[in-house]
Amino acid sequence: LKAFSGCDTSIKRDSVKVFANAKARFTSIPTGCSPFRDTIINNSFGQDAFTVYYWDFGDNKRDTTFAPGKLLHTYNTGIIDTFTIRLIAQNRCGRDTQYMDVVVSPNIIQPQVSINGSQLYGCAPHMVTFQNSSLGASLLYWDFGDSSLIEVTPNSQSEISHTYMKPGVYSIHITLQNDCTDTTIVKQITVYDPPLASFSLVNTLLCDGDAVFTNNTSTNANAYEWLWGDNTSTSAFNTSHIYSNAGIYNVRLVARKTNSFGSLCIDTSSIVPVNIVARIPAVIDISQAASCVPHTINVSAAGAAAAAKVDWYFYDTNVSPGIFHVAGPTAAYTYNNAGVDSVKLVIENKAGCSDSVTRQFTVYNTPLVIFSPLNAKTCNTDTVITFNVSLNYTGTDPVNYEWFINDQIAGNSNPFIYHFQAPAGVTASSPFNIKVLAKNSFGCGDTTLVGNFTIQTLAQQKIVVAPSVVQEQPNYTFTFTDTSQGLQNSTYLWSTGDRSGQQLPGKQITYTYGDTGTYHVKLLVQDFETGCSQTDSINVFVLAVPGYLYVPNAFCPGCQKAELRQFLPLAKGLKDYHLVIFNIWGQKVFETRGIDANGVPNEPWDGNWKSGNNIQQGAFSWYIEAHYINGSEWKGMMNPKTGKLQKQGFVSIIR
Repeated sequence: LKAFSGCDTSIKRDSVKVFANAKARFTSIPTGCSPFRDTIINNSFGQDAFTVYYWDFGDNKRDTTFAPGKLLHTYNTGIIDTFTIRLIAQNRCGRDTQYMDVVVSPNIIQPQVSINGSQLYGCAPHMVTFQNSSLGASLLYWDFGDSSLIEVTPNSQSEISHTYMKPGVYSIHITLQNDCTDTTIVKQITVYDPPLASFSLVNTLLCDGDAVFTNNTSTNANAYEWLWGDNTSTSAFNTSHIYSNAGIYNVRLVARKTNSFGSLCIDTSSIVPVNIVARIPAVIDISQAASCVPHTINVSAAGAAAAAKVDWYFYDTNVSPGIFHVAGPTAAYTYNNAGVDSVKLVIENKAGCSDSVTRQFTVYNTPLVIFSPLNAKTCNTDTVITFNVSLNYTGTDPVNYEWFINDQIAGNSNPFIYHFQAPAGVTASSPFNIKVLAKNSFGCGDTTLVGNFTIQTLAQQKIVVAPSVVQEQPNYTFTFTDTSQGLQNSTYLWSTGDRSGQQLPGKQITYTYGDTGTYHVKLLVQDFETGCSQTDSINVFVLAVPGYLYVPNAFCPGCQKAELRQFLPLAKGLKDYHLVIFNIWGQKVFETRGIDANGVPNEPWDGNWKSGNNIQQGAFSWYIEAHYINGSEWKGMMNPKTGKLQKQGFVSIIR
């Protein structure tokens, strides 16, 4: 320590002693053979007056007496063993520890390799498992004697397996070794050639009740067992089997070979399925119908949906060749003659097995009705008709009759009398169909249409007149219509009632009378089919009026006849009268109101305008308003195109 002042410097000195920490360090020979005298050198440092060493040699031996330097220790073992040496070095500062392993192998190896007795003999491919519990070895070298590669396993591995693929006697050389010594042992394995199970079945599709036959093609076997797939088996080289039930069964063959020392080799074949098909029972379903000529028998095979083939044979002794074949689940055949006949059903399943059944039945004759057909119409609403039929029938049993009117039963006698009625006073057609059923005691019969009868009536006819039953000049045309309902074949004939004596056909007519007067119109409606008729009549009137007015449609100023040279409407009995004529441009060219004391127009147009223009030829329009002396209005001239009265029209000048 150095101290300064303004006057002097002072120095103080002292010392410090530092001790090293203990460091445990040693060396040894790491491996050796028992008994192994190991040389251990203690080269620890940090030693002081307080240093102590603690040794643990790993074989339950300890020591604290050794100083630094060399020391010797001997290890004894019968197996490969590892000993851990521990050194603890301790001084006044502390302690330190070091570890080191020493592996010691024995000089003698105790081989302990075993094989299960059941594996000393076997059939290729044969797997053998070797059990290892050897002592003193570190590695085992396995030469299995079948030219396979040598395998190396640690002694700690307790098992090793190897499979021999070919038959033969194999010597297995097992070499055990450690770092100090080795030894070899030999084991022997015998592998036999295995049997090969194979077979075929004579038929794999059979019917229930048929036997399955085998064809054994196995090799290198001396015992056989057949597994049928129905929980049963048979021991034989070749055999047969009958299954109790239909189904698909998997058949297998177990081939065995017994070798020396009782070793048994077994092979099981692949599965061969066999299909046992149930026979389909032949059951005939016949439609329930009377067995009457002509008798169509409809048959079906019950429960034959899975059938591979269905055949029907109909036996008919009255028709050559006497037997008729039909294929399919259903069939039909018609017997046209009475007799005892039969039908046979043959059903075949997919395995070709068949079953058959025959049904016999009797076909009876059918009474045939003989008659003269009726097809009549009348307008008589109350009619009685007697029907009578005869039979074509060879049977001796009684025949019953049933008569039907419009499909409703009406009697059961022969002859049969029926009272036909229909309402009167209406237009209607009332049809009746007459049928008879002649049936024997076996229920054989056929409904026959004997005839058709129709009552056709006409209602009272009703005439309607248009536009009215009374018309005035110059209206002479009437339309007559029969408004009553008619039959499809009705004919109409009208009598107009005038002196012409005309008769017109049709449900509606239009007629124009030639003069005023009262006319009695008659209508005759007649049914063409029955000749029955109805009538109606009505009076119509055409009344005269005190005057008339007629307008010509052309005049000829240059003609010789004086009445043709001028345009002058012909009229009489007019109270007033106004005529206007226009050219094609709508210009008024003439106008007059002139009539004399008798109501006759007296001012004609000569074809010239009032301005003096002389018209060569052309068309003009006219318009007239007029009233008769009785005050009625003139309605106009009849337009032939429209059929209506018009107060205007056209006049042509011809030169």
